[in-house]
Amino acid sequence: MKARSLVLSAFLAMAVAACGQQGDAAVKAAQESAKKAETAVAATTEAAKTAASDTAVVVKESVAEATLAAKEASKEMVIKAADATKTAADKLVKDLIAKAAPKEATFIVYSNPIRIRVKEVAKK
Repeated sequence: MKARSLVLSAFLAMAVAACGQQGDAAVKAAQESAKKAETAVAATTEAAKTAASDTAVVVKESVAEATLAAKEASKEMVIKAADATKTAADKLVKDLIAKAAPKEATFIVYSNPIRIRVKEVAKK
């Protein structure tokens, strides 16, 4: 705002001087006002450049922080997914062990007796 008012006053002083109403004093005042306005504009421009570079640094830092946070979040998600998979596998193993548990079975064996005779080998 300050720079705008200085520039506006410089232009008004130049316009008054151009009309010739106040003479050389008005021209000098207009020139001084114009110099002040130029100085103010230069200072404002420099401040804007500094603010822009500071903003760029902050943006780069925030991007780095966001990237790091995303990596940490993805690690946590991978760990959670691995835990869920392990839990599901453990449950499946328990179910399979319960289904395949040994059971007692009764077998009935029936057989006919067989007689075996052992004879001497005939001598020649």
